[in-house]
Amino acid sequence: MILVQNLRLLLNGNNLIIKILTSLILIFNLSYSSAQYVEVLKKENGVFYIHTVVEGNTIYGIQGRYGCDAEELLKANPGIERGLVNGTVVFVPVKRSTVSHTVQKQETLFGLSKLYDVSVDSIINQNPSAENGLKIDQKLTIRNAVPRKSISEITNTEPQPIVDQQEVIPPSFTDTIIEYTVLPQETMYTIAKRFMIPVQRILDLNQLSSSKVAIGQKVKVPIKKENLLPIATRTPDKTNPSVNPFKSWGEKLPKAPTIAILLPLNLDSVPEINKNISNYGIDYYIGIQMALDSLEKYGFTAKVKVIDYIQKGKGLISILNAEKLSTYDLIFAPFDKKEAEILHSWSLGKDIHIVYATAISPSIVKNNPLALTYSTTNEQLIIGMAKYLRQTSGRVVLIKNEKSDELWMQNTFSSAFRMGSQDSDFQLIEATWKNYKQFEQIGGEIYFVYLSNEKEKVITLLSQYQLSENFHLVGLKEWTEWKEVNSTVNNKFKFQYAAPNQFDYEDENIKVFHRKFRNAKQADLNKTICLGYDVTRNVLQFIQEKTAQQGIISSLYPVLKNDTDGYENTATVPVIFEYFKSRNLIK
Repeated sequence: MILVQNLRLLLNGNNLIIKILTSLILIFNLSYSSAQYVEVLKKENGVFYIHTVVEGNTIYGIQGRYGCDAEELLKANPGIERGLVNGTVVFVPVKRSTVSHTVQKQETLFGLSKLYDVSVDSIINQNPSAENGLKIDQKLTIRNAVPRKSISEITNTEPQPIVDQQEVIPPSFTDTIIEYTVLPQETMYTIAKRFMIPVQRILDLNQLSSSKVAIGQKVKVPIKKENLLPIATRTPDKTNPSVNPFKSWGEKLPKAPTIAILLPLNLDSVPEINKNISNYGIDYYIGIQMALDSLEKYGFTAKVKVIDYIQKGKGLISILNAEKLSTYDLIFAPFDKKEAEILHSWSLGKDIHIVYATAISPSIVKNNPLALTYSTTNEQLIIGMAKYLRQTSGRVVLIKNEKSDELWMQNTFSSAFRMGSQDSDFQLIEATWKNYKQFEQIGGEIYFVYLSNEKEKVITLLSQYQLSENFHLVGLKEWTEWKEVNSTVNNKFKFQYAAPNQFDYEDENIKVFHRKFRNAKQADLNKTICLGYDVTRNVLQFIQEKTAQQGIISSLYPVLKNDTDGYENTATVPVIFEYFKSRNLIK
């Protein structure tokens, strides 16, 4: 039996009533033994403090309390200049520096290395006596460290002015009013948004009748009083990241797991959230419910709860703190990149399986051997296409590209194509842009592979082979998004590519599924519903059978990335694009 908790929700545009699970599950109960610190998140582009916006927060106030550069703060949080919404998460850039640390009871070198994000060797190099063990009250100098912000420091200290080193004239302060110097490309509107106050207040204070400003002009700006509440804390890891002892993802999961599914349902109707996001979450949930119903018929049992992670006045961290998600076996992660990264940071070192259903950077599974990315990565898509072409009867010509940032794609393809085939060197022909046409004379079917986004060259290839029966062009999914490819009637281009999924109403499997869906729900099927169905059913059935799963529009075959990182889905769908639409090459 699959245990759920239901709520009736009327969908816009039709009479479909669905069941929405509203129990809120989730995370973050993290604390340091010696002090309370602001949560820190490591990402590919740097290290960030995690701040949840509360009433009274301004960009200037956050900047002052964390000691960060204003422009870096805006760069790390696109759209923040349009205003701060209570409950949203702000990534505050960290500037590494040399810190002095006084050793507290039960602290270790490994714990301090995690706390300040430096190596143990680095601490010992600066403090040779530490190699023999730490002593209480011992003073340590730690270079290139992530300065830790204690909650008391953040909540009790008034914001101080931050001087941008690139600004010639720093702002000066008088009580709660600053004298701000207008920077290039700034307007009165962007200044008002930056400091979270109405434009009219600035105009009134400066006795201005026009909102026009000039570069270098000095403008007085009133500052709102800050009200920063305590922020989620974390506990330093006591052990190294665990090495995955399992051959198959989900091997450790019980037969009847407890499952939490995070969806952007926006049941509180938060006005700042795009309606399309919540509609996507609702459609995805319909697919989830159908998958659970299907699995239940085959005897699958589980306790499933759905969490709406878009709630009025609450950010993800506050939702996570309110629940005890650490008791659950499996979590389906949020779709949004920010929330997914926060969940990843929290999951490190915990015995919880996590599935990232949408396209996420491969780094999201780093150091978490229990994580799984369901949406196939670009690297795996290239490998999948190479394996598919290796089974064709035609000759394969790889047109090598000279762009340095795209070399990895042709190298990945070449290695995957040659792997496991004794005569693969004969089958794979490597050509250049200057000489590829000479291989047309080989005869028979030829697949020209060009893994690049150089539009001019791609259009040239597409034009050359659009009417050919013997010559096939293999490229990238991104080409289908170009207007030159999908919007010009005269260009009936065709090419092949690999995709993580493929939704096509003409596909026989989808036709059958569509008929069942319409009979049951009196509504039309869409890709999002199919994704919700596939991800849920394929993952949960894989847990039971430990074999590759075939879904309606996608498949699942998890492969371990390496001993310390998580699993990637290696299943791909070979697709052909022709007559302005894509279809599955394998029926």
